[in-house]
Amino acid sequence: MPELRTRSGLQSTYHAVRLGDFLGIERYPEFREAFQDLPPGLPILVDLREGTGADSLFLSELLLLKRRHPAPLAVLIPPAGNLARIFAVAGMGEKMNVFTGLADALRALGAAESG
Repeated sequence: MPELRTRSGLQSTYHAVRLGDFLGIERYPEFREAFQDLPPGLPILVDLREGTGADSLFLSELLLLKRRHPAPLAVLIPPAGNLARIFAVAGMGEKMNVFTGLADALRALGAAESG
């Protein structure tokens, strides 16, 4: 199961979804459930820093999440490696807020990094 948590900072609150390893069709029920059960009014941080790769189904679900979720959404990926290459080839940074640094992702959500 993905790790789901809500974080409260001094300036804002956001909900974090952490997913790791390879994100493919065999894990569809896991990430689909995680993306459906999000609080509608909170900004969402999808933390994929522990991810090793993703298939087109997962990328499609991320795009659907962006379209359906009314609050700001940011995706955090590792700065290098297979997942970073997949996001680059698919042009995900042009379609949604994708970051390699936590501070930048939180700024996009209007949140502050807490110590």
